[in-house]
Amino acid sequence: MSKKDEKTQILVGLGDPKKLVIQKSKPLLDIVRIGLPLDALKLLDAYLAKIDTYKPDNKTVVFEVKEYEEMLGIQRLRTEVLDANLDKLLNHVITLKNTANDEDDDVIKINLFQMARRRINKETRMGEIVLVCNDVAKDFIFKLDDIKYIKYNLEDIIKLNSRYSYTLFLYLKDNLYKKTWTISYPELKVRLGCESSRYSMFSYLKNDILNPCKKEIESKTGVRFTFEPIRKNRSVIAVTFTASEVKGLTDKKKTGKMVDTDKMVDVESSKSASTVPVDNNEEKDWKAFYGSSVLAGLAEQCEYTFSKKEMQLIHALLKKINISPAEGDRTGTCRFGREAYLQEKYLRLCQEEENKAKNGESITNRFAYLRKMLENEAEEDSDE
Repeated sequence: MSKKDEKTQILVGLGDPKKLVIQKSKPLLDIVRIGLPLDALKLLDAYLAKIDTYKPDNKTVVFEVKEYEEMLGIQRLRTEVLDANLDKLLNHVITLKNTANDEDDDVIKINLFQMARRRINKETRMGEIVLVCNDVAKDFIFKLDDIKYIKYNLEDIIKLNSRYSYTLFLYLKDNLYKKTWTISYPELKVRLGCESSRYSMFSYLKNDILNPCKKEIESKTGVRFTFEPIRKNRSVIAVTFTASEVKGLTDKKKTGKMVDTDKMVDVESSKSASTVPVDNNEEKDWKAFYGSSVLAGLAEQCEYTFSKKEMQLIHALLKKINISPAEGDRTGTCRFGREAYLQEKYLRLCQEEENKAKNGESITNRFAYLRKMLENEAEEDSDE
């Protein structure tokens, strides 16, 4: 046996997920944004949990498909699904920042694995998965003392069913040492992979992504967190997170109950925004605040940003614009059509704010900007 064979060892079997810890380098944290499905990311985590980062020669991991199914908590993983995930894990080119080099433009494009195989073991007749990392990728998988990395339990990550929860969990783990920190809203959307125009409105990101993720993460892992949107001129420009970790408390089976999520509190950053009360949107009686369900419905499309008087002016302008009734609207008042129209215009306002922010500019008066858009539309309709 050669010296190389003496040093090289094939790592067989996954073992108990409760006892496995993943060490993931900071560059690898970014791969959650490249489009790999959640099951493929969990395959990568299973590989990282099994290896010893101080033994780069032992880069081959073999485990039974049944073990992987048990790890995921499923009865049977369809062959075509497994093959698809292995293909994506093997063939997906990823771009990594070389943290060993201070140059900002030093990036590396690689495949993480040189082999991802599904086979039948001739002796046991059981299905197996074989993963072998690429030699070029070893610098981002082994010998992590030279680069920054985070640690987390395999048991925590395999319980998460949402790709957004997985991504947010890793982001929180990466920043836990700060306890409290603030991230710009555009950067948060990039990190979560929520760059659709829909999420120009924070309320959608909060209701679609952050709140459901908070519930799943806190019920299945030991991470606890709150978040507060920071506003400027009534527009969300950043989000402040406060996070901690409860050791040895990972899910409702151990606690005996679900953890109640903390209430959201919107933080206004200027006195000029105080015309709308700082309250949880779900708890506030907006119909009473705006004086009618019609104004409250319109205000919801603008994230309850504007005051009652401002919404009255917006409503008056909408009446001057030729808006078709929404499908299924039997009120005869174009109410839902106007809500959809206003939502579209407000989204355009949010997108324009983001574009200006990239150039160091801002919209000083959001209501005036939106009102001008509506006035222009009303003038065009009156000229026809």
